[in-house]
Amino acid sequence: MDRFLLPTNFKLLRNTYPRLYQLFTMQKIFPTLCAILSLFAASIILASANMQPNVVFIVADDLFINIGCYGNNRIQTPNLDRLAQKGVIFDRAYANYPLCGPSRNSMMSGRYAEDTGLIGLRDKLRERHVNIITLSQHFMNHGYVAARVGKIYHADNPDGIGRADHDDPESWHIAIDPIGYDKTIEDDIIRISHLREEIKNNDGLGAQLSWFADPVKTDEEHTDGKVASESIKLMEQFIAEETPFFLGVGFYKPHTPFVAPKKYFDLYDSSDFEPPKVPEDYLTHLPGPAVESIRVDKPWMPGQIDIPDPLAREVIHAYYATVSYLDANVGRVLQAIDDLGIADNTIVVFISDHGFHLGEHGHWQKKTLFDQANHIPLMVYDPRAKGNGQRSSTTVELVDIYRTLSDLVGLPEPVWTSGESFARAVDAPAWVGREAAISAVGDSDSRNFSIRTPEWRFTSWCYGEAGKELYLEKEDPSEMINHADEDVFANDISRLELQLNQRLEIMHTDPSKH
Repeated sequence: MDRFLLPTNFKLLRNTYPRLYQLFTMQKIFPTLCAILSLFAASIILASANMQPNVVFIVADDLFINIGCYGNNRIQTPNLDRLAQKGVIFDRAYANYPLCGPSRNSMMSGRYAEDTGLIGLRDKLRERHVNIITLSQHFMNHGYVAARVGKIYHADNPDGIGRADHDDPESWHIAIDPIGYDKTIEDDIIRISHLREEIKNNDGLGAQLSWFADPVKTDEEHTDGKVASESIKLMEQFIAEETPFFLGVGFYKPHTPFVAPKKYFDLYDSSDFEPPKVPEDYLTHLPGPAVESIRVDKPWMPGQIDIPDPLAREVIHAYYATVSYLDANVGRVLQAIDDLGIADNTIVVFISDHGFHLGEHGHWQKKTLFDQANHIPLMVYDPRAKGNGQRSSTTVELVDIYRTLSDLVGLPEPVWTSGESFARAVDAPAWVGREAAISAVGDSDSRNFSIRTPEWRFTSWCYGEAGKELYLEKEDPSEMINHADEDVFANDISRLELQLNQRLEIMHTDPSKH
């Protein structure tokens, strides 16, 4: 190799044009031909470097949609708000399954849980689908280096902090699992089950409401701070190697326990929060499974039913503080992209795995078929896009991310995925794609689905046999008035049921056979 004057970016040549790379490594190649090839390769590489944008894929854990750029003036999320102003913000993005494991598997595989069978919290993608090509693998197969820092696939939180947990190793060239100060102070964390005398003591943290305002350590010493720091180091490394990269930045917040430096708690006052109210007769208008999803106390989620208002205010306060801490770390990554001089060639995506309840419908956390658990923030910044600085109201599902990113960077179409690309909306935000989004909960014995259009949410429990719900989104965005039993809406329900069933037929099949 050292006999020839090769471009310094030979790694990109090797990854992107392997046959041309082989020519350079031949021992008996003519010097003149080598010189010509060298010049030709240099031009190809320069063009390729310009054509192949980097991707920074930022994923939050349990983040609701009510951040500043979605209209919540109380919460402080300045960095996410700036990203929304800079790129395209999507108002109608939804999770396909409002639970960490299934949601992330669908996002990274581009396939529905109904197709893959991966509906368990800790299901590992490759144990059931050995030859699957994941989102980051698709980039790897086309000359990118793929790396992960933190939580992209499911990891128990906080138990899985510092280890790969339920990750897919074949999806990455590099995987880093930081562990911060927050993981070492679990004995200091306040647990709601310890504060309610009527609740049997439970020391679990990941599933119960818990929080701690750390008065000692800096942002960088907590796990999410380390996720940001390690992500920045990797970007510096990839720039030095002149390699296009796909970088998954997986933050652990604002998932419980709500732990952050105290300065973020100081941004808010608990007395300023008013927990949502639920009418006394509210549950009488819901099907039994819907009631169970929001009002049955689960042993692994203790103390989350009928939380007294003073305690509920503390929980909301802690969640807001943790969201602001997440925002600060996102800001560090975004600032590094600017400082490193790669902003003009780097696509940035910010998304959450699903939403989060803060007392709406009397429920806390996730895994319901209401809007709070499924409606997610989504922002896409592509420096080349004509739609930057605008909002899009097209419907997007998490399963669509795979095809969209492939489309944006010009990779071959991943025909093995079920999603639909919304790349056109990044250039033209007024473009309309999907008619509706589908979300699901349940186990192998009970499958429950909700279809969300701009006007309606229709929910079918156990394929309709266990009850139905119908909400008018414009008149009732909180989804508190169920119209499913009203005759005046019978035709609308029939139409939505047909639309749902048509989608389910597609979702249950291997996308390569569509």
